[in-house]
Amino acid sequence: MPFCPTCGEEIRAGDKFCPGCGRGLPGSEAVAPVASDSLTEDFSAMSKEESIKLTEQLGTKYHSLERMQREIKELVDSLKHSANRQPKRYSAFRFFWPYLVYAAVACTIFYYMTALTRSIFFAPLILIVPVVLIIVGGVKSRKMREECNYDAANYEVTLSQKVEEQKKRLSQLMAREAELRSELDKYNGIVPVHMRNKSKLLYAKKMLETDKAGNFAEAMSMLK
Repeated sequence: MPFCPTCGEEIRAGDKFCPGCGRGLPGSEAVAPVASDSLTEDFSAMSKEESIKLTEQLGTKYHSLERMQREIKELVDSLKHSANRQPKRYSAFRFFWPYLVYAAVACTIFYYMTALTRSIFFAPLILIVPVVLIIVGGVKSRKMREECNYDAANYEVTLSQKVEEQKKRLSQLMAREAELRSELDKYNGIVPVHMRNKSKLLYAKKMLETDKAGNFAEAMSMLK
């Protein structure tokens, strides 16, 4: 049975994306390119209206791509953190040790009170009070351990459900990102790398609207 080279998730026959991390699998076709609009491919022959429309569309799509990439990174980081997280379990001693301190303090106090007052009234308390504190501490610490471990187990279940939801969301985002990337690939030859964001393309749109550029190709050429 093959496994994902990125996250190690088991891959089923026919899978195009890893069910664990959402990465496209080697040898499989990603999402087929989808035509973004019906505008002509000859960018230098576009009218000003077509150029403005294309600039608006590309700005929106590049902005969507940036948001997807940020969310994908956040999800990947979150899943890595969850994978490295060890289940939390509590021991009874975590809650019991303060009672040992209380018992020692009580023993010391009654010992000195017996020595100072020279009275046998406090002598039995040197043992009775610490023993009572230790017994009470043992019962309470056990109960607190069980409650905390129960809460920790519930949290692990909730976290596991959250991880599954994140994996599903990541898989969906990776598929949408692949689709959008393939859609934008045909513009890579004309849109410079530094122009592939919404704010830069808004500037190109203003150039077209103010007749500083006659068409999309001219605007891109002027902003290289």
